[in-house]
Amino acid sequence: MHRLRLKAGPLHLAAIVLAHLACMSLIVWLSL
Repeated sequence: MHRLRLKAGPLHLAAIVLAHLACMSLIVWLSL
């Protein structure tokens, strides 16, 4: 559990950041 938490922490954070950037770029692309 602890190992999975340590591994999932940074990966989960990176996934959120990538998803946020993808959503922002998609919104910008649609608004063009």
